[in-house]
Amino acid sequence: MRIGIFSDIHGNFEALEAVLKYFKDNHIYKYICLGDIVGYGPNPNECVEAVKGLKCPVVLGNHDYVAIGKGDVSLFNVTARNAIEWTQKQLTRENLDFLRTLPFIYRTKQLIAVHSTPREPERWEYVLTMDAALQNMEYYTEPVCFIGHSHAPFFLELDPEGKPQLIRDNPMIIKDKYRYMVNVGSVGQPRDNNPKSAFALYDTTQKTVTLLRVPYDIAITQEKIIKAELPIQLAQRLQNGF
Repeated sequence: MRIGIFSDIHGNFEALEAVLKYFKDNHIYKYICLGDIVGYGPNPNECVEAVKGLKCPVVLGNHDYVAIGKGDVSLFNVTARNAIEWTQKQLTRENLDFLRTLPFIYRTKQLIAVHSTPREPERWEYVLTMDAALQNMEYYTEPVCFIGHSHAPFFLELDPEGKPQLIRDNPMIIKDKYRYMVNVGSVGQPRDNNPKSAFALYDTTQKTVTLLRVPYDIAITQEKIIKAELPIQLAQRLQNGF
């Protein structure tokens, strides 16, 4: 079985459409969304409705959490705060209700999916260092943990003796008795100096994970951001992928 795993759409409908088109063109019909459907971008309702339509597992992201009034908006920087306050006013009651149903974690025998970290998902930690990754790998027993949140994709492998290694091979092979953490990157606001939408493909039969990128029409999204009078920085950063 092949599973498309994606995260951090952030109201960027053009980017989401490009990723979903890739899935359709490649006959991938199982998905997992790692949250942050909304925030920053100009199409929160369209993105929520598209994800709802997939009828797939979805976990809660920190921007989704604040959008439904459960987080502390004062913890966001000024740009993010302005964007989420705008987003709260745009979201329909039905889409807010959908976001309220989302769990922090989704698990199967083969994987765990969470927006931020498996240790304390509601604290919205960033996995930016090897130490942070290894500490969080103590909080799950599944072979692979898929995360988002930092918008920067990576593969991390932990061998049976507990030795970690960042994996450069793509696809990455899932080995028996090894454990893994995979950041799938961001669909709608990449931050690794690559403006193309990022996501992952998990092949449970072949035991591989592939990090993928697709282009989308950034100019359309930028025009929508400007028209909505969202912070101009949100349009500018999409061009450079940061």
